[in-house]
Amino acid sequence: MSMEPIQRQMTNPAAGVVNTPALLQDTVTNLTFIQLNVPNTILDMYNSVEPAAAADFYTYELQKNSISTGRNFFSTAMNTGSAGRAAVGPIRLAAGQLQMSGTPVGAAAPAGDQNIVIKFSNGF
Repeated sequence: MSMEPIQRQMTNPAAGVVNTPALLQDTVTNLTFIQLNVPNTILDMYNSVEPAAAADFYTYELQKNSISTGRNFFSTAMNTGSAGRAAVGPIRLAAGQLQMSGTPVGAAAPAGDQNIVIKFSNGF
């Protein structure tokens, strides 16, 4: 069964601690995970709002069922205003819980500075 693509925003509503990962919250459910009841595909991922300062840099890590997948993404490469933006997907996912953690690297991380949108191929 094919559906239209769906997007979800994930954010860290608290101030981040440098070099310390924190789970991002789904802004629709306010949970730190997205429940995938069917297999899905991440088509793309990008910054919803660019980090407040040019020095703010984040590493995002994709986790599945609370286990790292080894897939890391960088806020500078996810900048929608950059000609050097690297598309993230497609990344196929089995059913389960998807989590994203964000780690501020070498800069202050004000509350609400980590905002990413994940575009999925279909519903959950």
